[in-house]
Amino acid sequence: MEVERERVRLAAAEGIAAARVAADGGEHAGAARILNSRLREVERSAPGAAGDDPTCEAIKEELRNLSERVGDRPEYQQSGRACLLAGMSSHAQQRASGVELQSPASKTPRAYLTPKMEEMVDLSRETSSRKRGSSQQPEGGSRLDKQIKEDLTDN
Repeated sequence: MEVERERVRLAAAEGIAAARVAADGGEHAGAARILNSRLREVERSAPGAAGDDPTCEAIKEELRNLSERVGDRPEYQQSGRACLLAGMSSHAQQRASGVELQSPASKTPRAYLTPKMEEMVDLSRETSSRKRGSSQQPEGGSRLDKQIKEDLTDN
């Protein structure tokens, strides 16, 4: 299943790149067709068809969002191109990018937020909220500092 999930992700990334080329060439409808075609491929894949794979669900949402943004020239120029480039970069790095393509209230996980990344984000938030409440760090450093040191020594 993990191999199929990665195959789906790579196909989606290739579709995003092809859609950018088409949209940059003024073929906005063609770019939307490329993304919609990749969306159907994701939906037909084993993890995508199951409907319970968070990664595939995030990829589907990303492809839908991008398809809406490339369909016409003004929308593409306003935000579509930037979102396509952010998506390409995100997939190239296999991690979430800094550009928010979904609403902050959305509960859908980002496509490549690994459990370890999620844990580090949670630890960072915990540390930040503690620092706001108190200017002192607990003796021996924060839990985040300890986790980072542990992760570094494991590698």
